[in-house]
Amino acid sequence: MRKRNEYTDIWNKKAVICRKMLDAICYGDTVLTPEFKVDDKNRKQYFELLMAIYSTERRFHDSRRNAGIAASAKKGNYKGRGRIRIDKLAAQDIFLDYSAKKIKSAEASKMLGISKSTFLRRYKEYADAKQ
Repeated sequence: MRKRNEYTDIWNKKAVICRKMLDAICYGDTVLTPEFKVDDKNRKQYFELLMAIYSTERRFHDSRRNAGIAASAKKGNYKGRGRIRIDKLAAQDIFLDYSAKKIKSAEASKMLGISKSTFLRRYKEYADAKQ
């Protein structure tokens, strides 16, 4: 039986090679290997073949990862990624400015150092708690 890291390394190598070949095929490049040649005559067939292999490997990899996360969560070891911490006082001032339409969400999110979607979620939480 393979070790976890060995499996991951093999998956990464297969995925990288497959992805690079798919990219080259999609861009219309000719792919030359010692075993075969991909050009305009057979591009569609190789694309379909490689995409099927890549998709199958990707699903298998995702299912193994999800099973590992589920098993870890069942044991109580996995709690997911933590929330991004922001300065509450600075956030409150920025939320007030945003609600008064003094600044836009993109500017406010940059000031807090978070993404725009995170800012909007946090603002919604703030507005809901205020009511």
